[in-house]
Amino acid sequence: MDFFNDCRNISDDITIAMKPLIGTRKGGKVVGMGADGTPTTYIDKVAEDIILAYLHEIEANVIVISEEAGIVEITPGAEDIIYLDPIDGTFNALSNIPIYALSVAYASKGTVIHGFVSNLATGEIFTAHKGRGATKDGKSMNTSNITNLHEASCAVYTSQKEEEIKEMAPFFSSIRRTRHFGASALELAYVAAGRLDAYIDIRETLRITDAAAGLLLCTEAGGIVSSPDGNVLSFPDTIQSGASIIASNDYLHDKIIGVIAQNGEEK
Repeated sequence: MDFFNDCRNISDDITIAMKPLIGTRKGGKVVGMGADGTPTTYIDKVAEDIILAYLHEIEANVIVISEEAGIVEITPGAEDIIYLDPIDGTFNALSNIPIYALSVAYASKGTVIHGFVSNLATGEIFTAHKGRGATKDGKSMNTSNITNLHEASCAVYTSQKEEEIKEMAPFFSSIRRTRHFGASALELAYVAAGRLDAYIDIRETLRITDAAAGLLLCTEAGGIVSSPDGNVLSFPDTIQSGASIIASNDYLHDKIIGVIAQNGEEK
């Protein structure tokens, strides 16, 4: 498998197939329940079917773990894994908001070594190869050089639970602005590209299929990723559960953790 070339081909195929479904009721029709426990819409199913058919056609020696279909053995007995989110930001696509992405990560021997995120609305492509850096449309990219929280722009996700909102209140007041785009893979890519200074998600719902590619983008672009308490990030074995994460440039990471931890101690 030529990972990056194949991902570009898949992205092109999905973009064409999705075009008549963007912003339509047909695209949003629920056609089943995904392996992640959330409803699968018609547009999700179309995108995933294209990807799986492509991988079968090239006889990729992989197992796919996807939000909709779950575990799919493209080649029985394969050891390498593809973590797949066919459309990250489905709601945006169905609302004709041009922020939705294909996210693909390739893991070998338990380590993600390739990451690919493409904005299916704009065609912008973000890639990472472990140990070789990250790129945007083929050009090297790096996280931002913002050093002070009061200058930082951060994507922040909490649940609607009152206690979580209160827990994050000191953080909200310590940064310059928050952004919330509804497409985690792209937001992580934006951290890698220096467009956002950090991505914080404390809902414990971010799945490895959403995040694997974007997290590699961040680390290869010079950023740091961890759990909110600063420990090594790990995901549950099932895609029905998720994790909480912090991804940021290296200047802000400890500061973000400190603000969140301080409020936790005061509770």
